[in-house]
Amino acid sequence: MTKITTPTGFECEIDKSIIEDDWEYVEALDAVMSGTPGAMVRLAKTLLSADDYKALKKHCEKDGRTSSAQMQDELIEIVKAASKNS
Repeated sequence: MTKITTPTGFECEIDKSIIEDDWEYVEALDAVMSGTPGAMVRLAKTLLSADDYKALKKHCEKDGRTSSAQMQDELIEIVKAASKNS
């Protein structure tokens, strides 16, 4: 497990084997890169544990709503950090 902290202070742990050799991750990342609607949700649920996913949503909450823009920004930072650490 690799601990990741984003620039905004969100902390999570990523199983490095997902980045290194998991087809579901590759498919989710491909969907994001292809601009498929909703692909970021699939990527988040593939990469993060259920608890970290819930924590990320809470971290991105503003005025009672989860900011989709901030969720995307955080996921980009998590993927970059996880890829660098793999």
